[in-house]
Amino acid sequence: MKSILLILIAVLSMNYAYSQKISESQVPAPVKAKFQVLHPDIKKVSWIKHKKGGYEAEFKQNNTEFGVSIDSIGNLIETEMDMKVSELSKEIHEYVAKNYPNHIITEAAQITYTDGKPMYEVEITKEKESADLLFDSSFKFVKKGHF
Repeated sequence: MKSILLILIAVLSMNYAYSQKISESQVPAPVKAKFQVLHPDIKKVSWIKHKKGGYEAEFKQNNTEFGVSIDSIGNLIETEMDMKVSELSKEIHEYVAKNYPNHIITEAAQITYTDGKPMYEVEITKEKESADLLFDSSFKFVKKGHF
């Protein structure tokens, strides 16, 4: 029981190190203005300030979760859309099966950067370990890390 508590504290600490939830009043005006231009119909938004810089608006639309990252002066960085693991390409599933045996894909998202090409992020898990993998628009592996 004690080890589970320590793991939970470690995971929460890592998340805090990467980002922090903030109120809308703490979001710079250019960031809010850019989000309003991109998504004028979205009214319920949760805001996050990233330690690495920039802000993220999280919201739900048509039962799908989205995240829009914007830098502090109002430039769009990326848009992330959660997707079902079953919607990932067979190439991604095959890559994970071959290179990470005994891992399970637990989360998936499509990320679109400003160039408009989609990328795919997957979280893989094996027991208590997890990692993120990034794939390009051709479903080729790009890198492993925290994105």
